[in-house]
Amino acid sequence: MNRTIIPNDVQMEPFIKGAYEKYWIKLNGQDYLFKTNKTLKNNILDCEENNVGEVFISFLSKKIGFNCIEADFAYSNLKGDGVISKSFISPDVTEKVNVLEIFYEAKRQHIISSLDSSMELLNTEDLISLITDIMGKDYKLSDNFKTECLKMNLIDFVTCQRDRMHRNIELLVKNEDGNNVIHLAPMFDNGLCFMFHRDEDGAEYLVHYLENMGLETPYVWPDICYVPDFTCNKINVDDNYFKKNTDIVKHMAKVIVENKEVHDLFNKCKNLNIDETIKEFEEEYDYKFKPNLKRTVNILFNSKINSLEKELNNIENNGQEEGLTL
Repeated sequence: MNRTIIPNDVQMEPFIKGAYEKYWIKLNGQDYLFKTNKTLKNNILDCEENNVGEVFISFLSKKIGFNCIEADFAYSNLKGDGVISKSFISPDVTEKVNVLEIFYEAKRQHIISSLDSSMELLNTEDLISLITDIMGKDYKLSDNFKTECLKMNLIDFVTCQRDRMHRNIELLVKNEDGNNVIHLAPMFDNGLCFMFHRDEDGAEYLVHYLENMGLETPYVWPDICYVPDFTCNKINVDDNYFKKNTDIVKHMAKVIVENKEVHDLFNKCKNLNIDETIKEFEEEYDYKFKPNLKRTVNILFNSKINSLEKELNNIENNGQEEGLTL
């Protein structure tokens, strides 16, 4: 496997956040987050595929020109295999705010009643409103903030991201002409895309189910997503799931029609040959996907693209392009 080797003398600062063992390190003057293949809870080597997902989404995003964190495989003699993600904190960033902090402050101010009921993100409009309320009048959103959120929605949708909770979104504040301007940070924490967290047996079960049942699996943001239970290789779906999934696709298709940048990004996704992308990834990193995981990526990505194309054709055929709202 082609990977970055972390020298033994590199200082590792523990980062106690999330499920996996992580450390901040510095390589050639650049900060990186090193996520090992071990969990914090029991020190078990059980997240290799999650880290593959992190690097694969970084690779895929480069091909379509999407703003995603740079990730690479890495190895440390002290900590073993893992992945490093390049810090997105540039010199012009004056402040960073995690969206989880926004929710905590909203709870403190009684803008939301319970954090438990808000563990998943609000829809894009409500999220923007909440950020604006909490950050206050001394801050303003960048002109493309909403579009960047919607583009991340689309990428999360077509990659079946299951971990885009509020703590996995960061706001970066920059001083621009005397104004504190809020930007969306590059997309990060992408290891749970494409069901990479499934083991090979779980992936085989999922592939069999998808191929035989034709289920278009979901991803996370609540305004355009729904996540059924895939726990213990058991898939629980009901009529509400199919209705919700249909609503998700319709909503995302409307966003694509209404927003040119999202439309352009969708076209790049549509024109991407996922099998060729996997092959290029394997060649560049000298890494072989496990057979069922490779089939899972193919089925999930193509099912998402096909479902959106079908709905976009319906919109065009029904003459509904005008007057759409997000």
